[in-house]
Amino acid sequence: MTEQEKLLHNFFRNVAKRFDIVQTGRAGFKPGYRNSRYYTVNEEALQERLAQGWTPEMINARIKCAVLEGRQDAFLSELIPLTIPVTVREDSELVQEGVHYKHRLLKELTPARYNEDGECVREMEVRPVSTFTLGQLANYYNAQLKPNPPLPRTDLIRGLRSTLNKGYPVDVVLEAIDLWAMSDDANMGVKIQDLAWVWVRKVKK
Repeated sequence: MTEQEKLLHNFFRNVAKRFDIVQTGRAGFKPGYRNSRYYTVNEEALQERLAQGWTPEMINARIKCAVLEGRQDAFLSELIPLTIPVTVREDSELVQEGVHYKHRLLKELTPARYNEDGECVREMEVRPVSTFTLGQLANYYNAQLKPNPPLPRTDLIRGLRSTLNKGYPVDVVLEAIDLWAMSDDANMGVKIQDLAWVWVRKVKK
């Protein structure tokens, strides 16, 4: 298989779970797969993302995270955005409209409201935060992990951006920080670019 076919096979098998396209017992596609409009749509989406700078390693990392999160997206475009954030400014926005986030920092809770008779006049509402920046992520990293000695701010910002640019969602990076903070080796010198793999290892245990 070509590199692109391997990426699509990984997505179809492990995320979309389209066993009408891929073989169930071994690697490979079923006969006539290229005649499928579904295959063509996802192939075009993959090519668009590769043209925008996504690497096969970044795409496979996104697929691995999706598997661990239990996601089942039918189309590659639902899992991987077209463009990659590339700036390293502290005010770089990390949340995207329409994306469902799980981490508590990325949610806003509006409590239910009751009248004098105890009747609920407004249900509790949970919605995504309107903003969460790279600088806020760096502040959370420092607050949770308390690196000693402290990391230079510039190195921290660039390291976190490097992790995000590899295709790991901000949800995964926040979860990795939380899990690392709870471990016995939280202050043993964190490699920021490997934060997401901390999350992967913890989930697998």
